[in-house]
Amino acid sequence: MDELPAEIHDPKLDDTQLTKLANELASGTFPPHIVLKTFNLTLNQFEKYVAANPYFKRTYDTAVLDWNSANSAVKRIKIKSAMSLERGLRTLHDRMNNAAETLPAVVETAKLLAKLAG
Repeated sequence: MDELPAEIHDPKLDDTQLTKLANELASGTFPPHIVLKTFNLTLNQFEKYVAANPYFKRTYDTAVLDWNSANSAVKRIKIKSAMSLERGLRTLHDRMNNAAETLPAVVETAKLLAKLAG
């Protein structure tokens, strides 16, 4: 008997995994295809098994409401700021090591990187 392709098999995500997936998708922080890849899901698996799951539907709807509520504004700002900073780290590094940059700018960048590094 031939096995079905992996993308057709039920990924059998537990409630904790479904909750994490719902929160990731609701936040829109990363594109859906990246989120699905993180959870080792194909689009077919998501549509057939996850999106149809009543627990996932309820959890996703709640996560969307929570993410978009005024109460989560600080949380959204922190996450988006951290992502922006992470994307800019390479540029900060390059400019800090550029001899054309002023010493005060280099020192401030070094302080920021040291703070981020703990």
